[in-house]
Amino acid sequence: MLNPEINEELTRAAYVKEGDVVLEIGPGTGSLTNVLLNSGATVLAIEKDPHMVALVRERFASTEHFKVLQEDFVKCHLRSHMLPLLENRRLLDGSSTHAKVVANIPFNISTDVVKQLLPMGDIFSEVVLLLQDETAMRLVESSLRTSEYRPINIFVNFYSEPEYILKVPRTNFFPQPNVDAAVVTFKLKQAAGYPPVACTKSFFSMINSAFNGKRKMLRRSLQHICPSNEIERALVDIGLPATSRPEELTLDDFVKLHNLVVQL
Repeated sequence: MLNPEINEELTRAAYVKEGDVVLEIGPGTGSLTNVLLNSGATVLAIEKDPHMVALVRERFASTEHFKVLQEDFVKCHLRSHMLPLLENRRLLDGSSTHAKVVANIPFNISTDVVKQLLPMGDIFSEVVLLLQDETAMRLVESSLRTSEYRPINIFVNFYSEPEYILKVPRTNFFPQPNVDAAVVTFKLKQAAGYPPVACTKSFFSMINSAFNGKRKMLRRSLQHICPSNEIERALVDIGLPATSRPEELTLDDFVKLHNLVVQL
């Protein structure tokens, strides 16, 4: 159970208004759902627990603006569920629209949820999540040259503009967990706004390889892609030392490096 005011904060962070289409992940007993509906949104909820599905289905049986699906979110075909809702909205008012995501998700699936949602800028305009505070800080504020700077940071900034909104102390939950939480927003980029990489798949494959082997120089961690001396030359060509390590490169640096390497 969550302090009701936090549900209001989540809804405000997403600027939910009349007519919005909102995806909620794991509605539980429906406390956040209720706030979203009262804000005028149409809500699609995805819930794995059949007991909770029955509970919220009964609670909101009187409204046509709510639908719950019993599915495991990380395995569901999200596009097939969202596109009909958005098409109905377009037919109703003639506008081209995007949905929003507002959710208080289980902390153990937060990375999976982020990886699934952020590349969907054609469907969602923004994603607002209640995450474990440590995870929120790591996703949004990790700095170069720190142990917290990882491939997920490159991924998040490639597909979105993240923002840490507010800390939610553990005392807002019952029963009280051992960690604090935080509200985070991800403003999703459209495909035209993605960094200009030659191939997204090979870009993220390179990123993962770069960070394999902590503190390794890129000329070693990427030598399976092309010879070390070619990596060194590419680094120098983009204005970086030949001895650079992955935690020293920004997203823009990695984009430039990738686009040089794929030409070699």
